Amino acid sequence: MELRNERRKGDRRKGQDNFIFIERRDGFSRRLSDNSNFTKFLNSMRNNVFAYLGILIAINLLNIADYIYTVNAISKGAIEANPVLQFFFTVNNQIAGVYKILMVLFISLIAWKFRKYKSIIATNLLILLVLSFVLIYHFYGLTIV
Repeated sequence: MELRNERRKGDRRKGQDNFIFIERRDGFSRRLSDNSNFTKFLNSMRNNVFAYLGILIAINLLNIADYIYTVNAISKGAIEANPVLQFFFTVNNQIAGVYKILMVLFISLIAWKFRKYKSIIATNLLILLVLSFVLIYHFYGLTIV
């Protein structure tokens, strides 16, 4: 019995770190028969990159406004409700601002990367709505104080 020289060197199967999003299809091809107005709106948001970019820019601008009004409220004696930001506000207001702005910017970049998923677009619309209500809450708080 003759031994052959093995041409393969090492294991060809390399361990790769791949991020697999839970929703593997783009969400729009999943239910083609769904012709609801919300699905049509999400389709238009996916296809119109400028509108989706506008939503992400609006989220970041509302986040900056939230930080400014939060600093104003804390200077008047209010307490930050978010425990992570509360820790940063106890250290330094500027550190809290950098953390808050960079985290939302980083999440916006991830949302831009996965903009073809219906759930990501819907989540960004929800975040925009929540930040709008937070800003209204700040305006209401300014009138009381």
